Amino acid sequence: MNVAVDSAQIASMTPDSTKAMAASVVETPTSSWQYKEEEDKMTSKKIYGAYVNAKEELQFEFPYNGGSVATVYLRNRDGKTDIILMVSKGQFAHSIDGQAIRVRFDDQQPGTYNCSTSSDGDSKVLFITNVSKFLKNAKAANKMIIEAEFYNEGLRQMEFDIAGLEWTH
Repeated sequence: MNVAVDSAQIASMTPDSTKAMAASVVETPTSSWQYKEEEDKMTSKKIYGAYVNAKEELQFEFPYNGGSVATVYLRNRDGKTDIILMVSKGQFAHSIDGQAIRVRFDDQQPGTYNCSTSSDGDSKVLFITNVSKFLKNAKAANKMIIEAEFYNEGLRQMEFDIAGLEWTH
């Protein structure tokens, strides 16, 4: 946390004024988002990304024994933003029509978001299709819970700390 205080303020501080200042400071949450920027070698255009991992690992049965990390990844390539939900192990259960997930931002009611599969059929990846609605809610929220169905594992919930998302792409 950074608090800007100049030298005149420091010189005039008394024990009572420092207590009052400490009581008035509102600590802003630090962001869990990680950002990256790459260049598409074919087009020389920038690809922007931001990602956040779930607070806890998912525990799946054989053959995916052990923890699986869930990640929400924002990607902007050629001016188009994709929102990708992925897991390090396991398989999302999806049909020919894709899959719907439920998402809750802070204390709002859960909403349904349709998802499509990746073009290569990777069952560890879902693309959230209503990008603008998702981004609007994510930028205003501190916490997000996603509920998705996994093959042979049923519905699982993943909680993310999403405060401080900065996405202008």
